[in-house]
Parts: sequence; C-alpha cells; structure tokens
Amino acid sequence: MADRESMRELLERPISQLQSLSVALFTALASGTTPDPPIADLAACDASLAEALRIARTHTLKQKRIEQLMDEINELDAQLIDIVETLATGQRELQAIIEEGEERVDASDKAKSCMQICHATYFF
Repeated sequence: MADRESMRELLERPISQLQSLSVALFTALASGTTPDPPIADLAACDASLAEALRIARTHTLKQKRIEQLMDEINELDAQLIDIVETLATGQRELQAIIEEGEERVDASDKAKSCMQICHATYFF
C-alpha cells in the first residue's frame, strides 16, 4: 500500500482500471472492430483488485479487533470509576470514624483531667 493511501483510494484504483479497460473494449466492439483482448492488462487489473480486497479484508479484521479492544477498555474504565468511587466513599466513612474517635479521645482526656483535678481537690 502506498504511503498513507486511504482504503478508499486503494479500492478505487483497480476498479477504475477495470472500468477503463471495459470501456475501451466495449467501445472497440461497438465500432465494429474486433480488438485483441488486453489479456495482460486484465490479468494485472485482476491481480491488483485481488490484492486490494485482501488488504481491505485485513484492514476490516484489524478494525474489528480495535473496536473490541476499545469496548473492553471502556468496560474496564467503568469498573475503575466504580472502584474509585467505592474507595472515595470508604475514605469518607473512615475519616468520619477517625474524627469521631478523636473526639472521644479528647473527651476522655478532658474527663481524666477533670477527674484528676477533682480527685486532687477533694482528697488532699
């Protein structure tokens, strides 16, 4: 395949060649002359068309695989988003638990401190 030749161009070239050969052949037949059939040209055109179709089939199969992989990536991306959202929810819940625990520790420390002051005041 030529440098960066599109799939359309690849397929149109041999079809155009075949059309030109057909027009030339039918024009000669219509004029009443019997031309020598351009066997070599037809064979070259046939080979060119066969190669273009082979490449087009390979391209189609590769494109289908790319689309399958893109679907798989999108599915994995959705799963990853769900996991990240679950982790973020878990982090928020853990943060709330940690803050509650810190409040309880502070309250316990204040209660201990108060108890020590009360104990020291009443018993000494």
